Amino acid sequence: MVFIAEIVPKRAVARIARFAYGENYVCLPMKHRIDMNGAAKTAEYEWQLSGSWSRLYAHASGALIASQPISILRLSLRLLNMLL
Repeated sequence: MVFIAEIVPKRAVARIARFAYGENYVCLPMKHRIDMNGAAKTAEYEWQLSGSWSRLYAHASGALIASQPISILRLSLRLLNMLL
């Protein structure tokens, strides 16, 4: 079983999402950095849980290419295969 929670930095957003819509949102300290300057592009998102910082980081370089359309089902299956 996979447990997924949406992380947001604002308490009010998390509360409204949980109580009004039944969504699994949690409020945690967060920070982010996006660098679109130069040939390389980077994006970094961080959140703090139990005193430790975790992060999700992406770095892209090289020429841009157009992506092919993909269905939500196919994307979900690819992501699931990556996790298993």
